[in-house]
Amino acid sequence: MSTWREFTRGLGRLIYLAAGLVAMLPIFAGAEPSIEELGDLLRDIVSANEESEQFSLFNECRPLDFLVNLQSEKSSGLGLTETGLRAAAESRLRGARLYDQTAPDYLSLQVTALPVESENGRSLGGHAVTLSLELRRRLCWEEDHSVCAWGAVWEDAELYLVPGNDSGFVMERFREIFERFLADYLRRNEDACE
Repeated sequence: MSTWREFTRGLGRLIYLAAGLVAMLPIFAGAEPSIEELGDLLRDIVSANEESEQFSLFNECRPLDFLVNLQSEKSSGLGLTETGLRAAAESRLRGARLYDQTAPDYLSLQVTALPVESENGRSLGGHAVTLSLELRRRLCWEEDHSVCAWGAVWEDAELYLVPGNDSGFVMERFREIFERFLADYLRRNEDACE
């Protein structure tokens, strides 16, 4: 597989498939699994998912850099700027003592904003905005680090229909996604961040 994300998604699917097959074995054998057995199986699946999440976010509380890519039609009038998004993120990372412009791991924000139009090109007012935040790390598969690539180990993405030119609405949604990331990151690195 070409990226870590594809690998972990594939591994997650394999775990769910295996868990489903294990749950179905007693049925094929003529016995129905008990509620307790199904509960144990579900706890095992959740535990495996939490272990994968913990590995993805754990990095000994090292600081992060922040990169932003804003794709917006100039005529959209939404008023978002890369500078404004970067300032909000860097300020929050500094507040958590997690910002370093030279850090190898980084958060990547991708914002796409397009005016909403009818089929004939007439403006309907408002914008379609996607926000995608990823924690990207250099991942190596070989012990000698001969096979490495940058990959997303945490991501959150959302699509919004923004009324009018309300950039404040978009900034608030960005802050919500960012706070979810910080909460997950700090929870997974709690011991190292003290």
